[in-house]
Amino acid sequence: MNKLLCLCLLFSFSAMAADGSNFNILPGKLHTGGTFFATIKSISDAKQTMTINLKYDIDKKRLVPVPKEYLKGEISQAIPLEYIDERGYLNLEVAKTKDFADAKAVYLGRVDVGEYRNSHHVNVIAKNGKSETELYFHPQAPGIGWVKVRMTVYPPLPILKNYTVVALLKK
Repeated sequence: MNKLLCLCLLFSFSAMAADGSNFNILPGKLHTGGTFFATIKSISDAKQTMTINLKYDIDKKRLVPVPKEYLKGEISQAIPLEYIDERGYLNLEVAKTKDFADAKAVYLGRVDVGEYRNSHHVNVIAKNGKSETELYFHPQAPGIGWVKVRMTVYPPLPILKNYTVVALLKK
């Protein structure tokens, strides 16, 4: 019975997230804006993970000498299945931190993001030292539930050192 309920929940949340979430990238120091799209690519019941696929396209400012491969692409990341809905964020709120294979999540509290009151604010720090991402999750947000994403990257290019990109859910 418990497995059946879990399977039903997975299918219902997968259907909601199948459309994904569209984001507008806000202008920054070296870019004028852009877009990114986040969706659940696959779910592994055996591993208790889901793979999130992120497609991004950043519009750089004129005369910024950054190669195109840094501005447009696709990233896939496996995350624990409990974050398919609010349960994982509520557990993290109690635990305050959680270690994963390639990252550490730190719960920063609840904040209002536009119309989404009491959104979960989580900082995800990559263990390889290449990025840090702040996610703002709300259970009523469409797609994967993120309403705002703030990512700081630490690439080898000096011009991009500690570069932050902020994206807001499209309405």
